[in-house]
Amino acid sequence: MSTERQRAIEQALRGDPFAAYLGAAIDEIGPGYARASLTVRPEMLNMHGTTHGGVIQTLADVAFAAASNSHGQTSVALDITTSFLRATGAGDRLAGTTMALGSAGGCPWRRLATLKKAPTGLSEARRDHGEASHQG
Repeated sequence: MSTERQRAIEQALRGDPFAAYLGAAIDEIGPGYARASLTVRPEMLNMHGTTHGGVIQTLADVAFAAASNSHGQTSVALDITTSFLRATGAGDRLAGTTMALGSAGGCPWRRLATLKKAPTGLSEARRDHGEASHQG
């Protein structure tokens, strides 16, 4: 992929309006790899006072979009599975990392782990994706 194409993809990803609204930032992008992060704000909490699952899903999707589009072709998620292993809350900094794992039937699979360090330990959500790509 040309450097110009890579810059255009990164610019488009970093300009995502919904990610910006949430304060999600893409920290790193590499071939088939990306890291994104955000700080949980009080309005991102659910009725239990913990981070809303939609916020975690969005952070995962931001990192996934960056990694899956990093090769210069348009890619979107086909399937998403998330397991919420521990709760997070306001003020917590969440970071999502996604990387290519392999492929099945021509469909690449990626895994994303969203991690947060806290005084009480590590919070984590795991997410698996199927991906569809389009050349063009």
